[in-house]
Amino acid sequence: MAYTNTNRTVLCILLLLFLLAGCSGLPHYAQPHISPISGPLPAHVVTYRALIKEDFQAKELPEYIREHSDKLNAHTSVSIRPVPQSKYIISAAEYYGSRVYFASVGQLAFEALMIPERSWWNPAAPERKKSYILQHEQIHFALLEVTARRLSEKTAAQSESLIVIESSYEAARSGLLRIVQT
Repeated sequence: MAYTNTNRTVLCILLLLFLLAGCSGLPHYAQPHISPISGPLPAHVVTYRALIKEDFQAKELPEYIREHSDKLNAHTSVSIRPVPQSKYIISAAEYYGSRVYFASVGQLAFEALMIPERSWWNPAAPERKKSYILQHEQIHFALLEVTARRLSEKTAAQSESLIVIESSYEAARSGLLRIVQT
């Protein structure tokens, strides 16, 4: 199975953006935290647009920062995913008497998502700070959208190298999806 540097590239871009934004000087609880989402994304996600207070639907902060709720006004949970229009191609061929399957990218682009059910607004946040808080959280969302767009551009330039070769259709499909989703 052939892998590319796409996985490392995504992580490097994310970390670089956060470091360039000066987040390394923040207290631990206020620094960006990368954690994989287990299972499928929630049904309701927000693609890039201006955030509103009602987008923050979590009842409480994630456990790793819950004890700091008195110091935070909001917490935004964001992710990157392939756009729904993304396509892959799987073809079969005979190779020395065995059938092999080639999975490759037909069209692939990424988008940033805000996850309302995991994004929290502090009910004690002063109403007079609402605009500032939304603007601050919007910047987090915007940084991820820029990262998704750069990843889309880079992936388009490298799409010929995103090929998985396996002995079954399902293994080829799974292998390509694993590369794209990480």
